[in-house]
Amino acid sequence: MSNRRKYAIIAVLGIIGFWVLTRALNALAKSPGSTSYAYNCAKCHGKNGEGLGQLLPPLANTDWLQENMNQVPCIIRNGVKDSLLINSLWYHEEMLGLENLNDIQVANITNYVSKRFTEEQKYFSQDEIESILQKCK
Repeated sequence: MSNRRKYAIIAVLGIIGFWVLTRALNALAKSPGSTSYAYNCAKCHGKNGEGLGQLLPPLANTDWLQENMNQVPCIIRNGVKDSLLINSLWYHEEMLGLENLNDIQVANITNYVSKRFTEEQKYFSQDEIESILQKCK
């Protein structure tokens, strides 16, 4: 085999190896909250929290979320039946609760939403989440 062919094979293997390594590192870099949000919430609220027009409310850049972040764990777990006024628009669609999520998953999503979609970016400890969830039962 010629040197040129060997170098070509080594280059291709290097590129493939770099691609595999990049994919693996990207998968590891995703937080549990972003993964849970993508799986459980993004279908309705959007990948970037943009919502779905006047049907489903946004999370990004909303006055409601800024003022009510402490209610998010209860909403994730139990849903919402009432209408909500968000950025001067009323949203009337019911949100079903995600009762199948455990407290850790609720905490991960809550912290992801706070970090990604609010200015305050408050962090909720596991104890805080459990306390909030006990009060909303």
